[in-house]
Amino acid sequence: DLIAPSKLLSGLFAHDLGLDSPNVANNYQLQHLGLNCFSSYISELGVPYIWVQRVAGLDFMGARTAEIMDGKSDSVEPKTSVSQASVESVMRAVRQRLKARIALCKQVQALENGSVVLPHNQRSLFPCKSSSSLSGWQRLTWEEYQAYPHTQPFVREEAVGRGDIFYSMVVSRGTAKLLVLLAVKCDYPCTPSVYCLHLNWNGEHHAGNNDAVRDMEREMNVYWMELVKDLGHGWGSSLLVAQMNKLMSCLDLYLEAAGSTGIAPAEFSRERIFFKPVRGRNRCRPYKFLHVSGGIFTQR
Repeated sequence: DLIAPSKLLSGLFAHDLGLDSPNVANNYQLQHLGLNCFSSYISELGVPYIWVQRVAGLDFMGARTAEIMDGKSDSVEPKTSVSQASVESVMRAVRQRLKARIALCKQVQALENGSVVLPHNQRSLFPCKSSSSLSGWQRLTWEEYQAYPHTQPFVREEAVGRGDIFYSMVVSRGTAKLLVLLAVKCDYPCTPSVYCLHLNWNGEHHAGNNDAVRDMEREMNVYWMELVKDLGHGWGSSLLVAQMNKLMSCLDLYLEAAGSTGIAPAEFSRERIFFKPVRGRNRCRPYKFLHVSGGIFTQR
């Protein structure tokens, strides 16, 4: 359903999710009549994207808004000039969104099947095959995403919202299970996805109680551009798969570093090259990859 109209056209332009009427007078009119807010009627009337109004020649945000609110006019007349000024940018945005969404569909389909195969030009970023595996990929609703306690910081800070596309999956290695809650932005890949992690191994760990898991989240949410910076045009076609490879690598490093310090059992044998399993007061894990001597991992 990633290319369903309700998902494909949502947020085509900034702050245009179609949840409110473009005509600001409607809210006052509904309140005056004692009716519910406009969003409760969207299922009956359709989604009132601002760009749709402009293509139709209607500009509710223009100078005549003040007249409508003052009651001097009951409607806005369509203008050819407004439509002509909008059509080209709208068509360009729709084409770009469709291309990006098709690329996203291909990646999601592969990840649903547990496939995390990268293009050849990105494989140098992951010199060692991951010992972790991906499973349990499934779609979430906004309400289901909010129900997880460790997602609340992202919800409070509005890093995620109702217009995003939500998934959950599990990255596992041996007895360690990493629950991944993913929020894909509607304008992917222009705005990066948001990862929320919860590790179940020797207790429950998340960004609020474990610095290493917090750093793992930061690798995904902040340093994602390192995965595609050398790809040039079209880098979004493999970003999600590259991020999942990075996440699996981070889990491997977390567990192998724990094993090197004597915390982890023998099941997590060391397969990656790093000089220090932990460093600094926060005992940072070596999540950063360097193209040196065949590839080594180090702390940031």
